[in-house]
Amino acid sequence: MENTKTPVICAFVSVTVNIVTALVLTQLLHLPVWALAVSAIFSNFVNVALLSIALSRKFKIPVLMFIDFRAIVKIFFSTGLMAVSVYASLRYSSNFGEIISLFFPSIVGLLVYFAFARVLKTIPSLREVQASSTE
Repeated sequence: MENTKTPVICAFVSVTVNIVTALVLTQLLHLPVWALAVSAIFSNFVNVALLSIALSRKFKIPVLMFIDFRAIVKIFFSTGLMAVSVYASLRYSSNFGEIISLFFPSIVGLLVYFAFARVLKTIPSLREVQASSTE
């Protein structure tokens, strides 16, 4: 592709969006620390959107060709289950010592995420379905 300028511009815009949304959410709206995670997620979505648009313009392909919605649903499902398990383990591990209260939810979250990611990996992605239908 030999184009390094476009990804750098997209990254710069994404970092700027991250900083601005973090400041707005924490300083103006006085939200707690989780607002920084929301800001990072939002700026990453902006980065993905900008890079997808740049790729679609370069190769003259519709933007939606780059997105595998089944994969996105699998990721959101695994992440949601991980978040619920981390929340539950945080809620019930507070009776233990500080070290256990810190590591136990992290280990539970990782195990749940990877377990469900492995289970969901058996579901074929959109590209695999399309490839098998053309054969």
